[in-house]
Order: sequence, then C-alpha cells, then structure tokens
Amino acid sequence: MIHVMENILVTKLDEACLRGRSKLNNDNRKVANIYAQDQPGFASTLVVSSEGLLTMIETYIAALKNGEGSCELINSNMESYELLVIKNNEKMEEPFWQQLQLPYTESEFNQKTTNTYGPTEYFDFGIRGSVDLIK
Repeated sequence: MIHVMENILVTKLDEACLRGRSKLNNDNRKVANIYAQDQPGFASTLVVSSEGLLTMIETYIAALKNGEGSCELINSNMESYELLVIKNNEKMEEPFWQQLQLPYTESEFNQKTTNTYGPTEYFDFGIRGSVDLIK
C-alpha cells in the first residue's frame, strides 16, 4: 500500500514540477538556504527560490523512486553545494537510525561518538540500510 501511495505521489509531484517550471520568471537560480536545528525541538528552516524548491522536489522524487537523490544548489552567498537525500524506511530502533549522527548544530547536542556516522558518510559509503553497516 505504501508503494502505491509513493507512486501516486511521485506522479503528482512530477506533474506539479513541470507546471511550476512553465510559470517561472527568467530568474532561474537554484537558491536554497538550509538552516539546521540548533538543538532538539527547534525548527529547521528552508528559504528557497522557486527554482531551488522545484530542484529540491525533483531530488525528493528521485529519492522516492531510487532510494537516493542529489542536486546542486547555491546559497544566498552564491556558493554552490550539493544536497544529498537518502530514503530509509527502517524502524527507528534499527542500527541505521541509531548510528546516524544527530542533526543539531550546537556542539553540546551533537557529540560524535565512535559508533555514529554523519549523513554524508552514509551517502558517500553507500549506507542505505542497517545491513550496509555490517559490511
């Protein structure tokens, strides 16, 4: 059932992206400032241009279809960076989630231990599930 819903969502999002792109003005910069949580319970905030948002949506669609996605964006300082997205549907108690570094920016809440890995490490080393941590 979840796969059927994912497929319907992907189709609708693909159609929406095409419609959205046709309505954009000629400012096609993929601007996205992504602000992480400072500490537990605090908000994460995205401030994006229309083109940046559409690019991010396409990346999320790719992750829904393929388990991962990436895209090139720029921040408001015109510095480019890569957005990496990994899809994982395992339970929170599984090693994949338990060994993933927390997203907080304040160091007291994000103390890396030898048993945790950053999200970029997961992406770079092909860790998409708990079974990949055993390899």
